[in-house]
Amino acid sequence: MTSLAITKIDASSDDEVAESGRDEDQRESLQDKLASTEPALEMKVEDREVRLTFQNLDQVTVNYYEMDLEFLFSTNPFVESGGDRFSVIKPNYTAVVRLPTKGDTHCLSLPTDFAGKNVLVEVLGAGRPGLLRQQLQGSVGRTIRPTPSPTR
Repeated sequence: MTSLAITKIDASSDDEVAESGRDEDQRESLQDKLASTEPALEMKVEDREVRLTFQNLDQVTVNYYEMDLEFLFSTNPFVESGGDRFSVIKPNYTAVVRLPTKGDTHCLSLPTDFAGKNVLVEVLGAGRPGLLRQQLQGSVGRTIRPTPSPTR
């Protein structure tokens, strides 16, 4: 048979645990407060529209790179992350976009010069590399949809 030892925890230990819990809550509250003051940026490109979700930013720089996907694939078919490759290439078009002071989203249309073309959209917020977002917009009219196999 196994014997169990019961140890009494004195009141000072309970106070230390409670104090530790309050410190953790205060730390999380401070972290949340600090995070809410930092700039943040997310982007989604869909249906020829760039949708930005942001925090604590006045403006962003939007760069557009026309892409020849066939050439890119033939020169480097198994590239894992191609965004870095374009840091030394001059964009085809650049726009500085002022963001609204109220709200946290802003939408803009792709320039008409890129209609029917593959375009890499790059958005840079506050000049910080950590606020760089990139996404490829495929050419319109080339939507690929899976179809069921014919049955025999």
